[in-house]
Amino acid sequence: MRFFYCASVSFLFCGVAVAQGFFTVLPDTRLPVELHGTVRVSQAKVGDPVEFRTIEPVLIGNGVVVPESAKVRGTVVFARTNNQSTPSSWIRIRVQELRWKTGQASLNAVVDGVYYVRSSYFNSFHRGTRVTFLEGIHVTPHLFRNASTDFFSDSKAVVLHDGIILEMRHIVVKDEDEELSASSITRKP
Repeated sequence: MRFFYCASVSFLFCGVAVAQGFFTVLPDTRLPVELHGTVRVSQAKVGDPVEFRTIEPVLIGNGVVVPESAKVRGTVVFARTNNQSTPSSWIRIRVQELRWKTGQASLNAVVDGVYYVRSSYFNSFHRGTRVTFLEGIHVTPHLFRNASTDFFSDSKAVVLHDGIILEMRHIVVKDEDEELSASSITRKP
């Protein structure tokens, strides 16, 4: 009876390992994501986790579709505030993992665009909403083997608010010394 119980438990664990697959993300795959939790440069420390969630299903390649609400995980790799040098407030985030119920994948992703910010407000002088979160904040992707995205400002403390919707792009760099061309996404006051 004891052997049967051990065999059943072993079989159960094997089934779990098979169900959780590891997948490869094709280069230039775009992931629309929403930030979960607010990140403040004044409180951030190197190594702090940063979590995003996909806001729609995403085809990552080879017929694999990542479902909505999959976790996209990153890490703070640099944070500085109240420094006399320019920029005065600066945080760098590296995004390296994608997880969902039945799979996971390594990422090398950068912020490639900003979709929507919940802290927007309606401006009566201009039609539509005016983005308040990114005013004075620059967003610059670094497209290296260990890609990252900088959020920095000369005029205010950088705060990444819960609920911001961004577009991330998975990049692949073949040569260690190679850097892909990067465009800066800048929002000025």
